[in-house]
Amino acid sequence: MELLILGAAAFAASLVLLYIGAKKTLEGAVSVANGLGVSKVVAGTVIVASITALPELMSSLIAAVWASSHLAKQKLSSSLHNQPLQTPH
Repeated sequence: MELLILGAAAFAASLVLLYIGAKKTLEGAVSVANGLGVSKVVAGTVIVASITALPELMSSLIAAVWASSHLAKQKLSSSLHNQPLQTPH
């Protein structure tokens, strides 16, 4: 029972931290967009999308460093295929 309560508390805390992190990320992206003189749409599509793609790129780099070439190629390929979707035309 104690484990269930602890798990529920950890889940609730993670939701709160996720909300705070998302809000701070968006505020930072809007701040960068305002500083560069571009619209908020650019901040949402390019800056935030690039930030969310970083974990996948980092896992590709780590796989490459650890000489796990098949994983690195797969992850890097997936990461590169997502990039055109992040840039407005």
